[in-house]
Amino acid sequence: MKVVSFYKSMSPFQRVILALILGISTGIIIGEPTGNLEIIGNAYIRLLQMTVLPYVLVSIVGGYAHAVTFTHGIPRLGNRRFFQQ
Repeated sequence: MKVVSFYKSMSPFQRVILALILGISTGIIIGEPTGNLEIIGNAYIRLLQMTVLPYVLVSIVGGYAHAVTFTHGIPRLGNRRFFQQ
């Protein structure tokens, strides 16, 4: 019970550092037997990578739409620059 109350009293930064230290030490101690989990880890990384392109695309389109909506002189320059080959 003291461990839980100690953990709850820690700041988020301290929790992250503790988790980092525990993760590194667990990886060093256990090491090779966790090789079977590589498939799950790779799948997780690929899923995270799949989300990057939509975020970037929405950010670019949203920024362009914001520029067109809330500025008057930039859209003409933006159209020339954005659609230029």
